[in-house]
Amino acid sequence: MDPPQPRQTRSGAIYAAYIGVNSDFGFEEALLESIVRDREEDYADPFVNPTVPGSLTPTSPTSVFPSSSSPSPSFSDAASAPPAPRTTTDRSASSPSCSSSLAPKDISQRKKQQKQKEKSKMRRQQQRLAVKIPLTNATPVAGNLFRKIARKSATVAAPIPLEACEVAKSGFVGRKATFTPRIFLLKQLVGPSSLNFRLVRWDGISPMHVFDRSRRAIVILAGQPRDSGWLEVLAHATAAMNNARLMGNFSAQAIDHSRGKFPTLASGFAHGGGRTEPSSQRPRDSVNARLVDGLLAAFERIASFQSQEVLHAWQPRLHQYFSKMVQTFTSQEPGLKRNWPRSVFSSAVWNLGPQTACYKHLDFANVPFGLCAITALGSFNPIRSGHIVLWRLNLVIEFPPGATALIPSAVIPHGNTPVQSDETCFSFTQYCSGGLFRWMEHGMQCDRTYFESLSEDDTLANCEKDARRWELGLSLLTTEKELEEQME
Repeated sequence: MDPPQPRQTRSGAIYAAYIGVNSDFGFEEALLESIVRDREEDYADPFVNPTVPGSLTPTSPTSVFPSSSSPSPSFSDAASAPPAPRTTTDRSASSPSCSSSLAPKDISQRKKQQKQKEKSKMRRQQQRLAVKIPLTNATPVAGNLFRKIARKSATVAAPIPLEACEVAKSGFVGRKATFTPRIFLLKQLVGPSSLNFRLVRWDGISPMHVFDRSRRAIVILAGQPRDSGWLEVLAHATAAMNNARLMGNFSAQAIDHSRGKFPTLASGFAHGGGRTEPSSQRPRDSVNARLVDGLLAAFERIASFQSQEVLHAWQPRLHQYFSKMVQTFTSQEPGLKRNWPRSVFSSAVWNLGPQTACYKHLDFANVPFGLCAITALGSFNPIRSGHIVLWRLNLVIEFPPGATALIPSAVIPHGNTPVQSDETCFSFTQYCSGGLFRWMEHGMQCDRTYFESLSEDDTLANCEKDARRWELGLSLLTTEKELEEQME
């Protein structure tokens, strides 16, 4: 084959020759297949052919185990080994040439045992090749300990009560709103000649919370778990997001959308946005689906922290409300699966950057009295950039990489300031769509079928219930008094 020649364009520019590489090639899968193929050739028939290393002879009581030159078997392999053959005084029996005189039944049993050993070795090879984060090194923070940490939490007062925000008439979702797609710099929000937002300094570790005028905890700046494995978890998760950005198949619409100019991937299940029924958010593209599987594995610890250690500790009633909904759908709808067993959020989205900068936007399709969990990742200076902006609260909050926050994304417009040109910024969010709660409360059916089944009195009662839903939903949020009682 002739070597590739340099390429010359019509303008006369000459480019070096290159050879394309198949991006779908899986090195780990090919390595594993090669190992398995070599094993099958080496152990083609170790009981009949005495020239194969580790072959067995019928004379020695310990010959049911491989020789010292073979890999050491596991205890599970030895426990399941067949009984050793009895020792015989017949010298001819100790000769390798007599190995072919074994009964067919004994040969079959030993072949089965050897096959089991090979399967065990293959599993160990797969475990060594697999890239996993040891979750045992990341011990979850207990609820009581988290409350002790929260006891020293700083408090920020919001200028408005949350009930002043507008929601849909039914109370299941927020009120739709559109904004001019625009990125705001920090100097445009705080300081002289700015919009006079309040800058909140946050180290991303010490917990803080924001109360509205009704003294509800509406924003939780939870920080990070205090365990030694967290930095390793963040590094692995960031690498998985960057890999998904490079390897994913994204259309132009998927990169330039209402929230910004960056690719995204989603997983879980939702209802609304044109869906006629609750459906899975898993990508249909096979490449993106495999990338989502890798992200689900890499973000299990982070998702668990958002749900079980932040939402559960700070908003226990809301956590229970979310948990009931997710359990209802996963038990009654076989096609809908939760992303992680320790997460009560129905949906997850990865904003793949590499310099994620969200426009001012409103996730109005989310349940309005619920909170959305956000974790920032990447490498950037949180003092200069990457701030989270909460518009109706007039707050600009420093949001360091690795930190987690809960915000009412359906009723408070939000976004973030851009990072520097030499920095990277990714984000991971979990949320619950309001349409799922509507579907559940309407008897796991669409609105049309539900309202057709109601009598006139039932319709009036349903309208009254819709009118009270926003107020009842706000009662799920933890109040300042409740936090003080829990921390005593």
